[in-house]
Amino acid sequence: MTDRAVSTAVLALVVLGACKGAQRTPAHPSKPPRVDALQMGDANALKPYLEAYPLGMLGSRIDLLASTTERSMHLVQTRRGTGRFRRPTRTETLYVLTGTGICEVGDKSYPVAPGATFKIAPGVVHSMTATDGAVVVAVAYFEPPLVDADDRVDAQ
Repeated sequence: MTDRAVSTAVLALVVLGACKGAQRTPAHPSKPPRVDALQMGDANALKPYLEAYPLGMLGSRIDLLASTTERSMHLVQTRRGTGRFRRPTRTETLYVLTGTGICEVGDKSYPVAPGATFKIAPGVVHSMTATDGAVVVAVAYFEPPLVDADDRVDAQ
């Protein structure tokens, strides 16, 4: 994981979460993970978030962390995969914090590992599949914000 990529993700957690008028879910931890802890691969840095939004027996979940009028930030977790889908009206930027797997964007496949970043244009079919036994944890940014309703459209 590069220093710049981790710093960008954590800075976004801090800035977006602290923005005036930002909305957060009630269980949101008050303190973002430390940059140096994420750089060292310290899973404990994510512990407050994973406790606030437990994956449990679910295959995948996405939880709103914060939003402004321009974008929203979500915690994404998957152990089985997301299935192939598209979002017709939103640009999605996904930054992987932990886990491994494969991300398909359009007709291309990319490895998923901590530090991987994917920018997905509106309407592009994509999916993420975790490696057997792994849980992928990522931060997703949506522009415009994904707050009230999910615009996910499953692909054939």
